Amino acid sequence: MDQAQYYPDSAQSLAYLFQSASVKDRGPCETLVIFIHGFPDNAYTWWHLWGGLPEFNRMAPFLPGTAPGSSLKKNFEQEYQNKVLLEKMLGVLLQIPTDQRKKIVIIAHDLGGGLQESLAKTFDQGLVPHSELHSLVLVNTLSPKMFVNRIKENNKQRKKSWYMLLFQLPVLNARFLSPFYSKLLNIVERKGRPKDAAIEAYTGPETLHGLSCYRSNLKAILKKQKEINKSGKGDIPRGIRTTPTLFLWGRRDPFLVTPTEKEMARYFTNFKIHTLDLGHWPFIEQPNQMLSVLRPFLEKQNL
Repeated sequence: MDQAQYYPDSAQSLAYLFQSASVKDRGPCETLVIFIHGFPDNAYTWWHLWGGLPEFNRMAPFLPGTAPGSSLKKNFEQEYQNKVLLEKMLGVLLQIPTDQRKKIVIIAHDLGGGLQESLAKTFDQGLVPHSELHSLVLVNTLSPKMFVNRIKENNKQRKKSWYMLLFQLPVLNARFLSPFYSKLLNIVERKGRPKDAAIEAYTGPETLHGLSCYRSNLKAILKKQKEINKSGKGDIPRGIRTTPTLFLWGRRDPFLVTPTEKEMARYFTNFKIHTLDLGHWPFIEQPNQMLSVLRPFLEKQNL
């Protein structure tokens, strides 16, 4: 990932990393793998997985404020509003040459599941010219819609998700928490994310801006549920996605209950769930183990 080119953010796009395919004997590559990180991470959290897929073009956006050196603003919620975030993500994609993004694979983790869902819909609607969504890889993540329906139905998930209410407190923002960053990292490490010098060299307190994603996502979800309750139509619509989808799940995740086929069949028609004896960050814990499952899945999609 140290060979990736860094592009700073602008009014039209997020900051992001990009690297063209480097396996020359395969000829030009028209597949773009998009890596979407969660919290408390940034794009560099994909370091090892990125290096394990050299035959593809790769792009990883930084969620607002999480790029190295970003200023620690008190309130970042407006940057995480779905419409703003999606417009800036599309701004990134349109900067990439069309011949390097004809086929799209999205790999998302943690809170990245929300942006993944919105981005997938833009491909469905043809809003990204000359690009087609081919595959999804969901790594210990659920879309907001899936998560809310699960919270309503799964008592184990409700118990695991207590911290989401804590993160709604306005005082818990990046600026307030930055002096405690090292202590917070220790907590995260106890929850399963191992120390990794390559990744930590490019991360710092600015990754705490990702807290705003919890607030904006929850507010949007509750607003949508309120509208549905008022209309009397029941749960948040589930919808069915036909895109080939792989769930790569560390079953020792302290935050998310492992999905079942019955649960995911509500949302997908073409999916597979593969569990690993790992935690919430399998791509950091054992990247080669994860690649041994991911690569055959991508090969099966003729990418």
